[in-house]
Amino acid sequence: MSSMNVGERVVLRGLNATAYNGHTGLIVRENSATRLGVQIFGTEKCISVHKSNCANVVPQRSPNDLIGELKASFVIFVLSRCNSKTFIPEVLEKVLAYLKIQNVNSHEVRATSCTSEGEPAIRYSYKKECSLEAGKSSCWISRDEQGPEPEHIVYSIGPCARRVDYVSLCIPILPHGPLSVRKFQLEYFIEEDDLWIAKGEYVYFTLDQEGLQEFAVIPPIESRFIRLICLENAHGDERPIGFWYLNFA
Repeated sequence: MSSMNVGERVVLRGLNATAYNGHTGLIVRENSATRLGVQIFGTEKCISVHKSNCANVVPQRSPNDLIGELKASFVIFVLSRCNSKTFIPEVLEKVLAYLKIQNVNSHEVRATSCTSEGEPAIRYSYKKECSLEAGKSSCWISRDEQGPEPEHIVYSIGPCARRVDYVSLCIPILPHGPLSVRKFQLEYFIEEDDLWIAKGEYVYFTLDQEGLQEFAVIPPIESRFIRLICLENAHGDERPIGFWYLNFA
């Protein structure tokens, strides 16, 4: 772990207060030789954490990034060693172009399906598409009906696989937001296997805080589709459940 200074962004991990794990934050002060004051990104909440509970955020991505966080120099080295006559520079360029992956672009993200949508009200329609509309003039909320699976929304994040390093979520706080999602999980789709993948690393907890809370997706997800599973609302129930809006980056 590199040195961490005031003003740098970090990812919180390994905390006993598990609700903070996965959140990104900003170092606002050095409390002691071993502890830092961290402001939860997107909120006014500040906590004191041990330096060992802070990890560096994902480095800046570039258009030349490869899938699986491979390094171009490593791919070139391995292929050239395998068969230098076949993998001439022109062929290597084509291989690298095939392996390139772009980061998600918010303009490409679409809500394609969901388990349910609440009954429209005077102010809100509760449509899945509202979950991508920044602000508090719209929102998504599920129905108050038991179903065979947790409430979720499926998002198409691009015409082909895209990389996602962060997901940000904005929720209504208590006492006005008892239905706001408190615990959620990300799943990603492997098209060639027709399979949704769920990993423990992708389970997160929102805080009862105003603002757009940001969570680090480690390792990054590389897929065309992401499913946001809403597991528990602020009252500890499975449904109805919802949030103002989200963003992938």
